[in-house]
Amino acid sequence: MNKIDIFTTPLYHCNIEQTRPLIPKLESRIYEVEKTSKSVVKSNAGGFQSDYMNQDDEPAYNKLLTILKPEIIKVVNDWYFTGSNIQVGYCWYNINRKGHFNWSHSHPDGEFACVFYVKCNNESDIVFDNPDQIRTWKGHIHDKYTPYTTPGYNYSPKTNDFLMFPAHILHKVEVNNSDEDRLSLSFNLAIS
Repeated sequence: MNKIDIFTTPLYHCNIEQTRPLIPKLESRIYEVEKTSKSVVKSNAGGFQSDYMNQDDEPAYNKLLTILKPEIIKVVNDWYFTGSNIQVGYCWYNINRKGHFNWSHSHPDGEFACVFYVKCNNESDIVFDNPDQIRTWKGHIHDKYTPYTTPGYNYSPKTNDFLMFPAHILHKVEVNNSDEDRLSLSFNLAIS
């Protein structure tokens, strides 16, 4: 029998040296926002999640976007959007301390969800659910897990990693079992 893969879900990632000098500024900014703002509760279980931050008020975020722009454009071009106008949404900051995690969620405000890891100890993965709904309907056990049979995919991020993925994909963050805070910056991209 011949096989044709008709659908696929990409996870784009990079870790580029040009963004590394921004990490101390972003780390400082995240803790500053935590001290001056109340945490919102969206997907986070414990920890801190800022409300949406205005891009004009976040110079380190703007610098990060400038550096990441070529990578973002590569991803958008990979999807063959015609005459695309990339609209970067507000960012928000996340702090997951020991015992904190994020529930499964998606990002309905754009075509792509993005996350930049400011400080990460490799103690908790970001987990992507297989969008093939049959995985949740039946409890099949497989001899071997493949992209066709796996219920999800775990990615172990490192400090300075940047991820982009389709915004509709359900994802969660595992419990941080480390004494070290996990810091990230997230934003959405809409294509018009």
